[in-house]
Amino acid sequence: MNDDKIKTAQKAEEAEKRTPLQSAYDWIEIIGISLAAVLVFLTFFARVTTVVGESMLPTLHNGEGLLVVCFGYEPEKGDIVVVQDDRSVIDYPIVKRIIATGGDTVEFDFENWGVKVNGVPLQEDYINKLDYVSM
Repeated sequence: MNDDKIKTAQKAEEAEKRTPLQSAYDWIEIIGISLAAVLVFLTFFARVTTVVGESMLPTLHNGEGLLVVCFGYEPEKGDIVVVQDDRSVIDYPIVKRIIATGGDTVEFDFENWGVKVNGVPLQEDYINKLDYVSM
């Protein structure tokens, strides 16, 4: 019995002894698989973008990075979305908050910084209102 245990232990030690080349190959394989997984994720499921401008203050600031989910998403009121049109003169992604969806009526009170959706005033605590300046 002891001989079997000794042989098993010797085989385990031999299996653990790896050359530096084998170890390097293992690391290259791990890094390659990880990079491929990240590439697939960023190609099909999400995008990385940057906020340009100060229109989303105080929620988002100029230069902040965003990871945007683009798979299986249905926009809802209050969500922050990123849009970009290749035909537009604006060559960077626009980051905005959804205040209404299809079929909603939106009214703006530019003097008092007010917005109504379907006749109901929108409560926007996050808005960056400037006193004495119209919208």
